[in-house]
Amino acid sequence: MVFEWVSTFLVNLVDPILSPLLKLNPVLSIFIITVILATASTLIYKYNTDQKKLKEIKDKQKADQKKLKAIKDPKEKMAYQKKMMSKNMAMSKEMMGQSFKPKVMILSMLPILLLFPWFYANLAFEPILPGQDFSVVLDLDVGLDGVVSTMAPNGLVVLGNTTMIPNADNKVWFNYTAEKFGEHEIEFEVAGVPYYQTVKVDAYKYLNPIQERDSTDQVKKITTVHKKLEVIGSWGWLGSYILFSVILSMVIRKLLKVY
Repeated sequence: MVFEWVSTFLVNLVDPILSPLLKLNPVLSIFIITVILATASTLIYKYNTDQKKLKEIKDKQKADQKKLKAIKDPKEKMAYQKKMMSKNMAMSKEMMGQSFKPKVMILSMLPILLLFPWFYANLAFEPILPGQDFSVVLDLDVGLDGVVSTMAPNGLVVLGNTTMIPNADNKVWFNYTAEKFGEHEIEFEVAGVPYYQTVKVDAYKYLNPIQERDSTDQVKKITTVHKKLEVIGSWGWLGSYILFSVILSMVIRKLLKVY
């Protein structure tokens, strides 16, 4: 599980710095982080491309457009447009060569790639609060017979039955109520074998809701069901980040005079 290890490492690395933002409204939290990331990516792009060359290309394009507008004769205007098209293709190729250098692309994307695991670990779902109901789902091996039971620790209460039979989809749902803050380890028994899922009851944070297990195990996956965190309308953190990033990147590029 190299990917899981790397994700956990990155989350733990930046969490002490970014976790105070979780106390803010999610919109504001994502906005602040996006400002930081957009600024970092823009600066990386600026100092790893030939800005003088890119400025010259932009200035030439503006000059050509200005000259085109000044031409009144239709035939002369059409001839100049054809000439401009040829020049613009060459200039666009030059600009793309600067912008899409592997080094520039990798370095520009690096800040957000490093923070993607933290976003998912902190802003993908709503946390579970005291007094709130939630569910835990066990995905079982096909054809597994028998009763599955659960036992809630102090701080959680089982709602409904503590023993269940797998449904047609080989799943078992147990419902709980959170009574107090803290991390609570829920115990399950499947065919005489104990399994555990830790649930965090907190105003700002949650634990990874999905516990993937070995494919040969009788329990394939245990999932704590969280509500999706809706940041802007029905958009989650990713859609909100992309929206902010597009707008802020344009603004920051203008402020920093990046071409």
